[in-house]
Amino acid sequence: MPSRNIDEILSNRHSGRSSAANQLARLVRHTEERASWTSQFRALLSQEEAPRFEVANKRGAILTVHATSAAWANRLRFRVPELLPALQRLQDFSNIEQIRIRTAHRPR
Repeated sequence: MPSRNIDEILSNRHSGRSSAANQLARLVRHTEERASWTSQFRALLSQEEAPRFEVANKRGAILTVHATSAAWANRLRFRVPELLPALQRLQDFSNIEQIRIRTAHRPR
């Protein structure tokens, strides 16, 4: 099987692979959205806090945020009542009603 680059896959030039290409395109799009969401979310935090959190997903009215440790997750939980209204003023988060915080250790 000849090798193809990402541009070929995403442009659906190979009709037999359109499903895989669509899945890959959705994955790339979601990764880009997560990066944008994380930047916007971190802008609401202090310089000390910002690198400790990453937006994992946004589904319906729930925003899931990963914290680097349980301690940072707890600190963020106390800030949710203050952060939620500020977050809702941003277009990407206008419908968010709940922030779910999970601990997710990053590989070193």
